[in-house]
Amino acid sequence: MVSLVEEKEEEETKHHQKKENSNAEVEGSVLDVAEGESTDVDPKLYEVAQQARTDGNEAFRKQEYEVSILHYERALEHLLHPSIVSTKQADEIYVPVRSNLAAAYLKLGEYQKAREQCNFALATDGNCAKALFRRAEAFRAESQFAKAVDDLEKALRLQPNNMSIRVALDECEEEMEYSGCSARPAFVDDEEGPSKPLDERTEGFVRKVVEETQQKFQRDEQVVAELILEHEVGLTKELKWGRITIGSDAFTSSENLESMTSFVRSKQATSSAHAICMVVQKSDIQYPLVWWSGPWPWMDDLSCEGLFVELETRDRCRRTWFLRLDATTHLLEDPVLLDARCHLADSSFFP
Repeated sequence: MVSLVEEKEEEETKHHQKKENSNAEVEGSVLDVAEGESTDVDPKLYEVAQQARTDGNEAFRKQEYEVSILHYERALEHLLHPSIVSTKQADEIYVPVRSNLAAAYLKLGEYQKAREQCNFALATDGNCAKALFRRAEAFRAESQFAKAVDDLEKALRLQPNNMSIRVALDECEEEMEYSGCSARPAFVDDEEGPSKPLDERTEGFVRKVVEETQQKFQRDEQVVAELILEHEVGLTKELKWGRITIGSDAFTSSENLESMTSFVRSKQATSSAHAICMVVQKSDIQYPLVWWSGPWPWMDDLSCEGLFVELETRDRCRRTWFLRLDATTHLLEDPVLLDARCHLADSSFFP
């Protein structure tokens, strides 16, 4: 199984494991303390953490960035205390602290550390516009313009009237054009929608993947994220499938997605495949928010659950389908072909 989560400090691992193991009800992107879990919370922990955050903000305003980092780290120490780590109140402080740490690292020119802090914030609240904006600033400083544009577009959808984001997006797009980079991978399909018809062999491959996926979901009520690769084997050119299981953490950030893509690209099985299908449940995706990327067939219900099947062929033709989950029957409906802008992969799986 491919592991894509970057190594984190021990306390951060405990923070996320605590959340995953709780029986809390999910509300938005935060977890409340589960019924039966210890509620012996020391309110002073919140107070100390909030004061450390305030002290960090004050140091930042004085341009004492190293000092502000020390204060923010102290706030995190208290927020990660076992008695409050899974509470909504802790999350409400935790996300801004991570985002502010990113701002401090940006001022010091430590762009990788800034991105790491943004990743932590977005793992808890995927709709934190400040974290998206600051991660974009870090990408932009490293001349990773396509990733910066992607984050800025998401931030602008969250805050459409934010002029700072709008100006940064315009500037970044100009810089990207000047540098000769492209915001999107060079696939055959343009933004107006699929134009190149699939050949019979590829259509058959996708149809079989969809049928298998629907059957698996009907049986298990879930599908493990994976890549399915089709090969021609031997002189008879018999079609065989290979599989690469991918962790859902691949879809928590652009960095994790790129790490997974690079891993797949390096595999010998990929170099000999003629087509690849990626299968991922919508509930596993924090990045990219495909349903915001272009015209979505169910604009009246963006929260609808379901599953994505994305095809890429060796000649860089790509299609993405969504199989909506019927809320009554709990079965996956027939696939709907999405607009070309609604896609999962940021770059090609093929070498």
